[in-house]
Amino acid sequence: MKKNFYLIMIFILTSFLGCYTYSGAMREILPKLTNKIGDENLDVRSKLKIDGFYRYYNYHQKFHGYDGYKLIKSNSYEIDSTAYNFILYEDGTVIHHIYFKNNSSTEDISKNMSNNVEVINTRGKPSWGTSFGIYAIHGDTIIMQIIKQGDVIVPWSFFERKFLIIDDTTLKYFSYQDLLSNTAIQFENNNSLAHFIQADSIPPANPWFKEKRWAWKNEEEWKDYIKSKPNKTSK
Repeated sequence: MKKNFYLIMIFILTSFLGCYTYSGAMREILPKLTNKIGDENLDVRSKLKIDGFYRYYNYHQKFHGYDGYKLIKSNSYEIDSTAYNFILYEDGTVIHHIYFKNNSSTEDISKNMSNNVEVINTRGKPSWGTSFGIYAIHGDTIIMQIIKQGDVIVPWSFFERKFLIIDDTTLKYFSYQDLLSNTAIQFENNNSLAHFIQADSIPPANPWFKEKRWAWKNEEEWKDYIKSKPNKTSK
């Protein structure tokens, strides 16, 4: 009996803390979230190819030594060897950090993306990516605002990446900002390019926040979306 009691108390406590971390994160995130789903000025297909995904390599800060056990950071950055993959959707949402199976070639992914993606378990649900967001296009610049869910152990993160549109299949990554800590990085001599890769079997645009009223620009469009998903009501 005691064991069952402790298990129930742990479940109640983690559920409470989970709700608290969401509420606390939203208090910080929502005032800074300027991109919204349903921006009538987006018109992404007139600027970019989106029936596939984009791949680029991130920039990270170099280290040039140790001070005891601490790494000493330098003022320069270099391209990471890990590829980042993302999908831009017509409604303004974006799936960031999509991972593919280790033995999948680009040709394999292009021919059958659904069979080659690494499905990740996120909060008990299968997911195509680890981070989701909303993007906007201002002139020749794409501004992504990405929300990565946290929990009672891992904090939430909210960051912005900016890409310059070179042509309809090429973007140049030039800016990163952590919107919670207001840490910003501008890559002046960045050669990190995101290249478009045509693919089929693209997953639907269903990020977790799409059911939330705060993610939408227009309330009527949000209501229409909720009506299309039975038994779903969120604010």
